[in-house]
Amino acid sequence: SIEDEVSHRGRGTVPSVINPAGVIGTFLPPNTVQFLGTRMPDIVANLRVDQPWGSAQLSAAVHRVGVGLYSTATLVGNPVNTLWNKSDSLGFAVQGGVKFNLPMLAPGDNLWLQATYAKGAVGYANGSNFAFVNGVYSSTNYGVGIARVSSGNGWNMLTDGDCVWTYAGTCDKSTAFAFTGVFTHYWTPTLRSWIGGSYYSVKYSDNAVNPIPSALAVGQGTFLTGVTNYRELDLLVGLGWSPVRGFTIGTEFDWMHGTVSRPTGLANDAALIAAGLPAFKASENLFRGRLRMIRAF
Repeated sequence: SIEDEVSHRGRGTVPSVINPAGVIGTFLPPNTVQFLGTRMPDIVANLRVDQPWGSAQLSAAVHRVGVGLYSTATLVGNPVNTLWNKSDSLGFAVQGGVKFNLPMLAPGDNLWLQATYAKGAVGYANGSNFAFVNGVYSSTNYGVGIARVSSGNGWNMLTDGDCVWTYAGTCDKSTAFAFTGVFTHYWTPTLRSWIGGSYYSVKYSDNAVNPIPSALAVGQGTFLTGVTNYRELDLLVGLGWSPVRGFTIGTEFDWMHGTVSRPTGLANDAALIAAGLPAFKASENLFRGRLRMIRAF
């Protein structure tokens, strides 16, 4: 299939340095990341087989990563956006999934497993094409820190991106991995329950995580803290009742545990507290429950 590239791209993660030109001691104005114009769609393909035992599918996607790094200097009240550098490359994602029918347990029972790997195409791994910022593809997860479980004290990064601008002047692509599994059991033809879990991780290059190895010696005026790596574990249980065809009443409970790496360049906890800021907190738990009624026509 040929799909809209805009709907599948992660935001161009904010640059991890103020001075991407690599001139230590030179103070350049603030910068911003903007997407380049859309030039090619995402190309997505899959190969699927269905058998009495279940089904299996192998999928792949090619995704363009085009971003520009601009300065945002203001001269005499008029903003001047100067293109410092641009990156235009391809990312990809591959995914394998299998579903096992388990009628020997109960009619309708099944086990579903899926794994995804992405490089420069994080939207295919984080479970939501809309878990980004900027306009029409804004996040569906603002309540949990914009696609990450919030650490609750502001040190979590906004959201994960396809690439990160680094001190070397390159936009290094992220790598992401996700694994999901769900088991569904029918207690009666109208009453079913499910239990599932998922693991998600995203990792950035060393230059993105540690933008300037000697940052503390250079001074805070020439660098920002690096971006952070992230891991997330999600476990859920649910119960659904379908008294008539097409109508389901269900409830679900979900536990998410997120862990973020400590930003390189961030002061130690004692210094943060002395400055009136919270200490760094790497992990946090999120608990969610919901009751829903669905009527399909």
